[in-house]
Amino acid sequence: LTLPALFGSGTLKIQSRGFPSAEKVLGVMPLVGFNACLSTVVFSLVILGTSTGSVLADVSTDLPDMFSWCCQATASFCAAEVWAYFIHRALHTKWLYRHVHKLHHSWTAPVAIVNTYEHPLEHLLQNIGSTVVGPVLSGMATVGGTHPAMLLSWVL
Repeated sequence: LTLPALFGSGTLKIQSRGFPSAEKVLGVMPLVGFNACLSTVVFSLVILGTSTGSVLADVSTDLPDMFSWCCQATASFCAAEVWAYFIHRALHTKWLYRHVHKLHHSWTAPVAIVNTYEHPLEHLLQNIGSTVVGPVLSGMATVGGTHPAMLLSWVL
């Protein structure tokens, strides 16, 4: 957990590999922040590109029913799991591991905030890709076939 790491507390620690310093945790923040911005831009573009103008003007119109949301959320979950599995396998091939994925594995302490301490290409393919592929395949993210509330509920 990040907050105990910043304050040097071993409470709730899962592994016994030493505790990261606050300086080390804070040192990864520029890349973590960049990846957060990248996520925001991509998700915003997906919502803008797949929602109709009338829905964007008034998001309270045409809200989907719960059954549609449940079906699409289930399909999105399954697609995201399959996508994440195969992308992660690909990231462990020799070239991609050396040039992209190794950065993520350089952090050995389990601190939540560094989950996105990774190469931006990995973040785009693994984290953003697995979040977007489900809605696209399930119809949540097709022009006129979605509602921003459905996409936001999936992303959040």
